[in-house]
This record gives sequence, C-alpha cells and structure tokens, in this order.
Amino acid sequence: MPKNFSWVVDNRLAGLGWPGTIEEIQFLKKVGVKRLISLTESRLEILQKFPGEFVVLFCKVQDFTPPTLHQIKECIAFIEKHNDLYEPVGVHCAHGCGRTGTVLACYMVKHFKLTATASLETLRGMRPGSVETEEQENMVKMYEEYLRSTSDTSNNN
Repeated sequence: MPKNFSWVVDNRLAGLGWPGTIEEIQFLKKVGVKRLISLTESRLEILQKFPGEFVVLFCKVQDFTPPTLHQIKECIAFIEKHNDLYEPVGVHCAHGCGRTGTVLACYMVKHFKLTATASLETLRGMRPGSVETEEQENMVKMYEEYLRSTSDTSNNN
C-alpha cells in the first residue's frame, strides 16, 4: 500500500503519498484507483510499466506550496468527471499531506458544503498532517470564497 493511503470518500476519492514501487501501483489497481492526480514536480515514471492502465492529471506544484486556484479547479473537475463514471481517483504528492490535503479539503468544501475551516478540521481528523502550511490553508479559504462568489451567478461552480 502506498504510504499514507486512505479513502476520503469510500471507493471514490483517496489521498496517498508517492506511489513509487510496482507493489504500490498494483495495490492501487487492486482497489480500483487507476485515475491519479499527481501534485509533484516529477512524473511517475513507474507508470510506464503499466501502459494504458492509468489516466494521470499532472499538476506541477512545488513542495510546501498550494496548488493555484486554476489547478484546484482542474483537479476538482478531474475528480468529478471520473467519479461520474464510477472511477475512483487517487490524489498524491510526496507524502500525501500538504498539496494532497489542499486538493482534498477543497473537494470537501464543494461536495460536502463545508466551510474551509470545517473542511480542514474534518480532513485532519481523517488524515492527520493534512494541509501543512498557512499558504495551503489560505488556498482552501480562497476556494471557498471563489465558490461563494460564483454560486451567486451560476450553478456550474
């Protein structure tokens, strides 16, 4: 099992650390996670050993920084698209904490209708160590504000 693997939404959305071994990739396949969001600066070269089996959204995010608002929206859209097809999605960075936690917390803000503060508290209860920096916390708050501002003008947020 990849380090720090856990379901945030059973059989739909998981967080994890870098899946760097064949055994870790096989575990992901076994639990149905063949859709990945990679929030690292390096690509998952090991996936070349599994041609055509995984779909990966690569969002280059420097360690200890948050994804941009554009990247958050892109990640949420990827999760929604694949969950609509009943395809579980795994979100990873190096350790599955900061960058991964930021995306997961934003997902919770949107899909569980939580405030940023409640989302962070809930996620940290499920996945201790999630969202490591003030900048990452601020991105979750910014995403909440973005959703609030767009919900006044559109139902497609």
